[in-house]
Amino acid sequence: MRMNKVIGLVVILTSSALNANEFFLDFSQGISTGTVKLQSVNYVDPALPVSNSYEITTSVFEAKLGYSFYIKKDLFLEPSISAGYLSNRGDSFRISPLYSLELPLMYRASYVKYGLLAKYNYYPKITTDSSYGSVVFKNKDSFSLGAKIILNGGKTIDYFLKYEYTLNANYKESFVKTNSVNNIKLDMNGGYISVGIRFKF
Repeated sequence: MRMNKVIGLVVILTSSALNANEFFLDFSQGISTGTVKLQSVNYVDPALPVSNSYEITTSVFEAKLGYSFYIKKDLFLEPSISAGYLSNRGDSFRISPLYSLELPLMYRASYVKYGLLAKYNYYPKITTDSSYGSVVFKNKDSFSLGAKIILNGGKTIDYFLKYEYTLNANYKESFVKTNSVNNIKLDMNGGYISVGIRFKF
């Protein structure tokens, strides 16, 4: 009799966990709230360097696979991995692919979840174009902090709004071209706001 109660309790807890936890697939589109800054310094004459600066507005697309699970009543962790791309309309700046690992801590209140997130970003290849030609930054990374709100749209679909701020995204490259030295500085620090849709399964 006691064993039956234990088995029954295990079944109930397992069923509750399966109902509470879920996999999800997110698709989001965002835009920068600031600009990516690109500076080129050309040393044809070492005594007279020539500097050019560019400010680029960018957009980001991400597809994300994750898992949402309880850690306490109405408190969730929602780790996910994503792939996407970052670019501007003129295609003078692009990151494709862009990989990320995101860890939000979310609180649920009625039909809304909201919380904070931390994110690691990895850029295998960043391509930039300036007056001195195309420059590639390879194997760079950064971190982001932000906030997210998710609106429950039903059993299978949610909608969300996210803001994140990218940190530690200053990069430098140097190259020689036509007997001159060129130093390129790229500053990707700044905010992004995104909207998206979530499919739950």
